[in-house]
Amino acid sequence: MKKLILAAIAIVAAIGVYLYINKPHRSVQDEEALRISADSLFQAFASNEADANAKYLNKVVLVSGKVTSVETNTDGNTVIVLETGDLMFGVNCTLAEPANPAVGQEIVLRGICTGYLADVIITQAILETP
Repeated sequence: MKKLILAAIAIVAAIGVYLYINKPHRSVQDEEALRISADSLFQAFASNEADANAKYLNKVVLVSGKVTSVETNTDGNTVIVLETGDLMFGVNCTLAEPANPAVGQEIVLRGICTGYLADVIITQAILETP
């Protein structure tokens, strides 16, 4: 009887893992976005991370701001940092599609806010056309 219960638990666990691994990816273009400036988003996290997490964590945001740097990460993805008024930290946006905006350019990015680690982190970002 114990073997039967353990086998059933293992089958349910395997199905759960399979479904988790093969779930469809989120499409930031298909989701409603919260509009906010890079400075306001950064200040929300810097002043009260718990409240900002409740409002923005794992949500699609449409963030606007001035580009302070454009780099390539180790995975080959473009990473854009938006200015926030803080001299050391910003809104760090990893792009899902290649783009090359100029430093100093005002842009709007749509992506998923994944939290705050000195910078606010945006993933799966795409450059919005004006």
